Amino acid sequence: MVYGIGIDIVSKNKIRDALRRNEKAFLKFVFTRKEIEYAHKYQDAVSHLSVFFAAKEAVLKTFGTGWKRGVKLTDIEVSHTLNGKPEINLSGNARKIAQSLGVFRMLISLSFEDSYAIASAVALRPI
Repeated sequence: MVYGIGIDIVSKNKIRDALRRNEKAFLKFVFTRKEIEYAHKYQDAVSHLSVFFAAKEAVLKTFGTGWKRGVKLTDIEVSHTLNGKPEINLSGNARKIAQSLGVFRMLISLSFEDSYAIASAVALRPI
């Protein structure tokens, strides 16, 4: 059963600007080590970082809680299956919120183009 849906779109220039201002602090605040390593495997790391940022925001929207209850962006991690399908891994307060809502699985779809990255998320509960 669907508990919530979320969507977010991010300007890649916004992420690029944040990286220019203070790359180390921005990366540490927003992304996990695995996400950073994954993005930097590609020539255009900004596209991947942007879509990961959009995914984190979309997941928060599925909960209907926003930034409340101490969630950190690093509590929401985007990973990929061996076939390349994106997945969401929750930890910390994001996992606690999902458990309290009965959410057992997150579905995510990611896309980016020249200027923008977009993600949509669906939070599922048992029927």
